[in-house]
Amino acid sequence: MNRSVLRRLLLFLNVFFALLLLCSSPAQAVDGKKWDGKAYPFKSLDPSQPNSESNPFIIDTAGKLAYLHKLANIGDMVGFGEKNGLKGLRHSFKDNYAKLTADLDMNGALYEFIPIPNTWINFDGGGHVITNLRISDKKTEPEIDDMEGTAEIRLALFQGAEQIKNLTVGKGSTITYNREFYQYKTFKILLTVYAASIAVEPNVMEGCSSDATIMVKGSGEAIVGGLAVMCKYKLINSHFDGSIVVEGNIVDVVLKNNRSIVEPGNLQIGGVCAEAGASYAPNLKHGGIFGCYNTGNITIRASGKEMKIGGVLASVGSRCECTDIYNSGKINISATGDIKSAYIGGVVGTGNTSNPPMSRPMQYIETGKIYNSGNINVVLKTGKKIAVGGIGGGEPGDRPVFQHSSYLFGGVSGYINTCNTGSITVSSTEKVDALNVGGIAGYGRMVVNSYNTGIISCVSGTGTTLNAGGIGGSSVYAQNCYNIGVLSIKGTGTNVVGGVIGLADVLWGEDENHKSTVMNVFWLKQPQAGSINSDITYGKGSYYYKPDEGEPSLISIVEKLTAKKKNATSAPASTPAPKASNGKMVEDFHLGTTYFFEDATATVLPYSDDGPGKRKAYQGTLLQALNELAEQHSDRKYRKWKIDGSNGGYPVFE
Repeated sequence: MNRSVLRRLLLFLNVFFALLLLCSSPAQAVDGKKWDGKAYPFKSLDPSQPNSESNPFIIDTAGKLAYLHKLANIGDMVGFGEKNGLKGLRHSFKDNYAKLTADLDMNGALYEFIPIPNTWINFDGGGHVITNLRISDKKTEPEIDDMEGTAEIRLALFQGAEQIKNLTVGKGSTITYNREFYQYKTFKILLTVYAASIAVEPNVMEGCSSDATIMVKGSGEAIVGGLAVMCKYKLINSHFDGSIVVEGNIVDVVLKNNRSIVEPGNLQIGGVCAEAGASYAPNLKHGGIFGCYNTGNITIRASGKEMKIGGVLASVGSRCECTDIYNSGKINISATGDIKSAYIGGVVGTGNTSNPPMSRPMQYIETGKIYNSGNINVVLKTGKKIAVGGIGGGEPGDRPVFQHSSYLFGGVSGYINTCNTGSITVSSTEKVDALNVGGIAGYGRMVVNSYNTGIISCVSGTGTTLNAGGIGGSSVYAQNCYNIGVLSIKGTGTNVVGGVIGLADVLWGEDENHKSTVMNVFWLKQPQAGSINSDITYGKGSYYYKPDEGEPSLISIVEKLTAKKKNATSAPASTPAPKASNGKMVEDFHLGTTYFFEDATATVLPYSDDGPGKRKAYQGTLLQALNELAEQHSDRKYRKWKIDGSNGGYPVFE
């Protein structure tokens, strides 16, 4: 073979193998829908015109998505845009728009994506999916303020944004934090972890969803949301279908970093969002969460000083409107240490799903469907005050905010037009000062026009005071509600149990002169073995089962509880101790209108024996009784009831 032919053959082989290497090496691959780890410039839909909502920056490859991160870190973003043909590019993407026009694979097995920093960008996902997105503490830098003593890390696709819409973070995506400390200069410090799949702090999020797995392990504090951590103004038609796992030591970050004091810290977990509607914007009028739900599971193996856990939201802002929100995911909590306070709910940890109207005359909103069908399982060790509810944990603090007002002053707020069908299982292995468990609310909320069908099973540890009820655990006002959920309450603690309310120690009313604990409330008599009715003579709307030998009597229980309240505040206790009559417990009259029934077809609903002497039963069905008051208060948007063959023949909402 002559030399020229040989040279041509060698040249061909070199080119061939170079091309083969180029094609087989992801690091050398050209920009495409599957990420090669690089950033590639993008342009507006029409580069000759300024960027706008109708002329967005086009993101059609994975590398162009990465370019958003690169741009956001440029100091003179405006000058850079003018030099590189990005007409209308503004600092921090203020009033800039970007749109995703293709499904992207972020190739998380090979490459880790660094979050897009806090910006004012408006990002439209175009209905597309980003799969295999991997974000973790390995490449994301924390934010540390030596002056304030704060240290935090923000893990999400976007750390902040003006608006994100029509975007899905799909399968194979992970948001992960996994370390005991962070090495900062010559110190080892703890971080507050903010983690979500789409954004840490968006102002508005709409039409978004995620299948991501979010895992936070180690030491520090954590605020986690399935889609967003803090959605300031509006969260609309969005849902989370992935999973959230939090495990480790929840330690007060500021105390540990600044003073080397190790104390429990704060933990907030929301299936969709940790905090919603916390801010007020004149141009947006009010914050709210509308048409959002969670189907993902939440698993927590940790304890904190203050814990707020909700299937949809950990906490709700005072101006946040909630309509059509629900949870069907499971919530499993195994507390490993002492807890000062915890509020755990199938829908919200703490806050109202319906806030009092700001207007006069009062104008109520349509709440739509607000419900929980996911099972809640909580295992506790020790604690001060813990509240668990099928809809919400309840009210932080020592006293419900509604206790010293009436409808005339404050309207109706709390959990309105809600229902729970999920089971609630709570147990304490050691002492919990106040463990409040309710089918709808754990502590300190109004529950209005609502019902519970979920089974409530509790075991109290030695020294624990357990307040459990079919509607509310403790300090709950109930109106136009019913409960058919079986309560199974056991344990060596002090167990205060009711078919409607456990500890009935607050009053509220339609006016200042007529207040009670409940109004027009119904409960299913449960005579089966092991239920709370099996060993009492008078089954009540708020009642307590007969104590076993050696347990304190009902009178001593309530006397102790009211004595604590008298010592804590100068205000008189709102609930006098129940009276004993011929060895049988008879509640005081102020408990209000409570009836019981024995099956779904009952047409006579006996009046619970909560006053001196017998009174007339309600002549009519449960459906009639509920709709009667719902119609009277139609201006409050109480939903009407129907029987459609579901729910065992018991009423459901129209």
